[in-house]
Formats: sequence, C-alpha cells, structure tokens
Amino acid sequence: DNNINPIWNETFHFILDPNLPNVLELTLMDANYVVDETLGTASFEIAKLEVGQTKKHSCSVGKATKVHLEMTLEICTNQDLRFSLALCDKEKEFRQTRKERVMLGIKKLLDMEKPRFLPSSPEEVPVIAIAGSGGGFRAMVGFAGVMKALFESGVLDCATYVAGLSGSTWYMTTLYSHPDFPNRGPKDINSELMNRVSSNPLRLLMPQHVTNYIQALWTKKASGQPVTFTDIFGMLIGETLIPARMHIKLSGF
Repeated sequence: DNNINPIWNETFHFILDPNLPNVLELTLMDANYVVDETLGTASFEIAKLEVGQTKKHSCSVGKATKVHLEMTLEICTNQDLRFSLALCDKEKEFRQTRKERVMLGIKKLLDMEKPRFLPSSPEEVPVIAIAGSGGGFRAMVGFAGVMKALFESGVLDCATYVAGLSGSTWYMTTLYSHPDFPNRGPKDINSELMNRVSSNPLRLLMPQHVTNYIQALWTKKASGQPVTFTDIFGMLIGETLIPARMHIKLSGF
C-alpha cells in the first residue's frame, strides 16, 4: 500500500532438524504489477538462540531498511509427522474394509472358477492396483476407455487402489468429482467428457473466464505463493473438464 513503514505482524512456525545448521533467511520484496523487485536479503543463525529464549533481532535489508523480528526456540513435543514406513491406522482400516468388498468382487468375477482357488477370508485377498500413465489429453482419453472396460467387466470392484499421473489424474478427478458417480458408470460420464473435450477452446478466453483467472492468480500471489504458467494451465484444464466442480477438494470425495 505504498507505506514506507509497513507493519506486517505475522507469525510463522518452522519445524527444524536440530542436527543441521539452520539459518533463517529473510528476503524483502517490493510488490509490483508485473515483476516483484528484490530489495535485499538478510539471515540469522538459529544456533544463536537458546531453548525457551525469546529474542528480538533487527535485520538490515538493503541500504535503508530494517526489519524487526521476535524469535522463540522451543522443543517440539507434538507428533506433527509420523516417522514410520508402516501404513497409518486410517489406511489400515480402509484396507480391511476394502478387502471385504474386493473379496465379493473377485468371487463375482470368477464365479465359474473352482471355489478352492477363490479367497475364503479377507486375509487371503490380494492387493490389486490400477495405474494410469501420463500424457495429457491422450492419456486421459485412453484411461477413460480403460476405466469403462474395467467397470463394466467387474475388474474395478476387485481393485484396492487406482493411481495415475498427469492426464490419467484429469480423468480420475472428472470421474470421482461427478455427483452421480458411482450410480452412473464411466460410460455416461465419458459421454459428458467427450462433449467437454470437443467444445470450442476459444470459450476459455471469454471475459468472465479471464476475470476469474486473474482474480484467482492475484489471490494466490497476494498470499505469498509463487504464480507460474502451471497455474494458468491448470485453470484452463479445470475450466475445460469440470467447470462447475473446480471448488471441490480431494478430501470431499
């Protein structure tokens, strides 16, 4: 806001490895409409702090700027990160629940096979995963056909995980975020997807869409996060595939 004496009054928490030489680096930027200008950088060695000590420190940034900091070093007693290669409890619960459904799916799929070869308990159920490759729209279209075939054949009911990257995840997002899935299968959803992909791409440059892009990018930039071409490309993909569901989060599926 063109204030020569700004007051940020912001609080940050960092989790540090005490076995490493931790250094706090501060970079002061001047916000511009096109490219932000770097005014200077200052650093402070965290090793100079003692546990439980609160210290005020002034950093000289550039030729005529000082930034005042107040720092406290504490021992973290909460388990914010789980240091283990094992699955977490929630994932184990999911696996156990999914095994029971997969067992029914395998029995239904292999109904004509000899019963002795079918799993008789959840402990005998194998973990089956479906993986989709990357490759933009090509991979998305290909994975759409694969998921339709797996769904209609009953193989999808035998899988525990579905994973992918790039274009395959575009399809997974389109499928999982659809309000009628799984009541409506991939066949119907693929028809909607085909119409989306076949639409005129120039509609993405309509004024109302461009305004939404600018607002979203400016909000992200104002929060201190970097804005790159990936953000623009991601919004174009979202507006193409799931224009009415771009607000949905993965945790809400």
